[in-house]
This record gives sequence, structure tokens and C-alpha cells, in this order.
Amino acid sequence: MPHSPSLPTASNPSASGTTFYGSSIITAPADLIWTTLLDFQNYTWNTFTPTADFSSPPQVGRAGTISVRITPDNPRSRPTHVQVTLVDSAARRLCSKSTDYPSWALRPERMQEIMELGDGKCEYRSWETIAGHGAWVVALMMGGQLDEANRRCGEDLKRIVKSKIRKNDNQLWSE
Repeated sequence: MPHSPSLPTASNPSASGTTFYGSSIITAPADLIWTTLLDFQNYTWNTFTPTADFSSPPQVGRAGTISVRITPDNPRSRPTHVQVTLVDSAARRLCSKSTDYPSWALRPERMQEIMELGDGKCEYRSWETIAGHGAWVVALMMGGQLDEANRRCGEDLKRIVKSKIRKNDNQLWSE
């Protein structure tokens, strides 16, 4: 189900359109989660967007290609051209928009953020707000799948971050 009300993104601050949302609580330092999220060269952990091809670390205005796999059981992914619209390391927010469609038809933009909750816990939030005349078709045909894909990304991120913490703990104990 689409999120209500719609949530803002970097180039859609009025939040017009339909939002698909997922979140996950991760027990880990926010900086570790953030650096993992920004490490596009090692995105194989991410079953929603298993590859991200950018010529450099994410910077506003940089264009790249991500592979999108809406459902994890689908062996094929679809390449999507995106442009980074926000990198805010202080607020730990990353946003990118698709450049594959005419803006009047479809304007998907995905925001990801990490919020510190205290007691060593963070909330990873991921949402995609889609505006344009075709947004209702996406909501009707794929709404539940996009919500699930955003939720799944948070669970994937939790898994890889926990793996990094275990690996680091094992290295400390073996020294």
C-alpha cells in the first residue's frame, strides 16, 4: 500500500505523487550503516538494487546506472539510469531520481536515510515517491511490491552491517 501522506524527496519537496516505503531497525553505529550504504562498488548485499555503477563516490549531479530487482526471486534485474539529487552526510540522507522517463509521465525519486534512535540503534528508512501522470499505474500494478522491496533493502542492509560487525569482532579476538 502506498504511504500516506506522500513523503518529500530532494527534487520533490512538496511530496506530490505516491510514496512506497520501508524501514528497518539496525543495532549498529550510524556511521557504519552510512558508509555501507554509500559503498556502491559493493552493493551485492542489496537484493533491491544489487549493482550501482557510478564513476565516483556519490555526489549531487552525478549520473549512474543501478540494476533494479523488484522481487528477489526474479533472476533478472532491470537497468535504471539515475542521477544523485542529495548526499547529506550530516543528516545521513541519500537521494537519487530516475532519468529514464519524461518528467510529465513518471518522476520516481528514492530517498534513503539513517536516523539514530539511541541505545546503539538506528532506523534505516527508504522511500520512493513517484510523481507524474503514470504514478497511479505504478501504484496499481506494483505498489505492494515496491513497499516490500524498500523494506527488504533495510533487512539486507541490516544483514551486511551485522556481518561487518561480527567480522570486526572476530578480528579483535584473534589478535
